[in-house]
Amino acid sequence: LSVELNLTRLAPADERLAKLSTLSQQLTLANPQAKLTHYHLNLGHQALLLGRPGIELAYRHLELARQQAVLANDHRLQLDSLDALAQLYENQGRALEAQQLTREAIAV
Repeated sequence: LSVELNLTRLAPADERLAKLSTLSQQLTLANPQAKLTHYHLNLGHQALLLGRPGIELAYRHLELARQQAVLANDHRLQLDSLDALAQLYENQGRALEAQQLTREAIAV
């Protein structure tokens, strides 16, 4: 997954969403493990960079990363996922939700 995510980052822009969607299916089918949290975060970040076409994919994987980080009690990954989710909401003009996520990150 790590190699594929890195290759996707280097793929032509018009191919990235399809590649991320395929990786999303593979990652979703994998057993939830703390080590996979990084992959969810990576995929979410890449999807976020695609703008509107990648919003749903970004949200799904950033939220999964947040949930897994909470279960693993990994504060750093919690902060990274909350920060990315806040950015997603900010990009959509949803300042109140972004602000709430920032407050959650401060609490962590």
